[in-house]
Amino acid sequence: QTCHEESSAVGHVLVHVIEAAELDLCGIPPKRINSFVVVECGGGKCVSHTQRKTANPRWDQKFALLVQDLQEDLITVAVMSRKDELGSWTFGVSELVDEMGGHMQGWVVLCPPANTENDVDQGRIRLSVKFMPSEAKEGGPDAIVKVQE
Repeated sequence: QTCHEESSAVGHVLVHVIEAAELDLCGIPPKRINSFVVVECGGGKCVSHTQRKTANPRWDQKFALLVQDLQEDLITVAVMSRKDELGSWTFGVSELVDEMGGHMQGWVVLCPPANTENDVDQGRIRLSVKFMPSEAKEGGPDAIVKVQE
């Protein structure tokens, strides 16, 4: 289910959340890390399944989120454990399109949560993110999860 009218969207982003590494850098023992990923863009939000008791989880999940404003919308990928944020990465859809040619893939370093004094990297996450303009029709895999309200 989508949270916006698709007719008003300028496109969507396909986010493939692959895996994370070194989540124990945040100070939580690996046996206590039950991690999941929250991906947000354009007012929509998707949540991955939970990987239990590991600092190096593998999700291999794909999500599609609507983009309402190419210049203003941000993509945020946050790694959570229970109710606590372990780290996140945020970038603009315009940055994805203008500076990365509409597609990026690879490892990114997670930034510490805003509510912490910790200035140490919080591990890494491996992603693939692709912008698809509304006029493009691409048949995607059946595993894509639509945006939740």
